[in-house]
Amino acid sequence: MKMSGKKLWIESIALYQDKIKGNKMLIAALTIFLLGGGSDSLWLFPQDFAKRIKNVITEEKRQAELLTAYNDMKENADSYNDEIRKMVEEISILNQNPAATEKDLEQSIQSLLQKRKQMQTEIIDTRLKMASQFHQDEWDTIFSEDSVTKEK
Repeated sequence: MKMSGKKLWIESIALYQDKIKGNKMLIAALTIFLLGGGSDSLWLFPQDFAKRIKNVITEEKRQAELLTAYNDMKENADSYNDEIRKMVEEISILNQNPAATEKDLEQSIQSLLQKRKQMQTEIIDTRLKMASQFHQDEWDTIFSEDSVTKEK
């Protein structure tokens, strides 16, 4: 059940690729629209996740380990997002080039989709690993809507 989000993402990429195959302008426009921009790659975590860890985890060593893992993941996601933004810019430039072929665009888009898939897979894997380091009541508290997010 925990893998359903990961599986859904992979299946949606495949469906996306099948539906728009053969129309290079549509491919480029949809890719830029769907994958461009500064989307929050950490959509599996509350925005104030670090604060919630600080409030819920009382053991200093576990708290530090979890915060380090989360911060490392955020840095990796930021790096991926930078790479993805550059790739989207390159696709946009390629799309405006009248000499660009469908194959050129497909290769660029495939690279972009692969990078995005790699990023999301790493984030999902990290989330699953982190979840195993929490006690169930801690996890429930951190992800509850009523979670207190004031810094200690």
